[in-house]
Amino acid sequence: MSDYDFIVIGAGSTGATLAARLSEHPAARVLLLEAGQNYRSEDTPPEIRDFDFLKTFGHGGLYWPTLYARLNDAQQVAVPYWRGLGVGGSSAVNAGAAVRGLPGDFDAWAEQGRRLRRPMRDIRTTGEN
Repeated sequence: MSDYDFIVIGAGSTGATLAARLSEHPAARVLLLEAGQNYRSEDTPPEIRDFDFLKTFGHGGLYWPTLYARLNDAQQVAVPYWRGLGVGGSSAVNAGAAVRGLPGDFDAWAEQGRRLRRPMRDIRTTGEN
């Protein structure tokens, strides 16, 4: 087995980026390990290509099958903890969605002195930003 300067476990968004950056040094020997698939574009399952990421649930091989978590200490039953399996990790199977922050959070940050480009109170809720 060869010797490596760096071994990166997981080719998700962070692992793949880290391995790429480490390998920019010409003398660095970097090994990137991933347990899941690395799909070529034309071989990507239709469930991943579809805009409806919910179709990926239940599709074998796209998620780690045995991860469970509780939301808090009071929760009696652990629920599936959906984490992507394969190159791209969870980013490969999650939808590209934008979620607007809570207005109270933006107001609190502004009160703490954070400089916001567009304070939440200045954003119209009519969809015309």
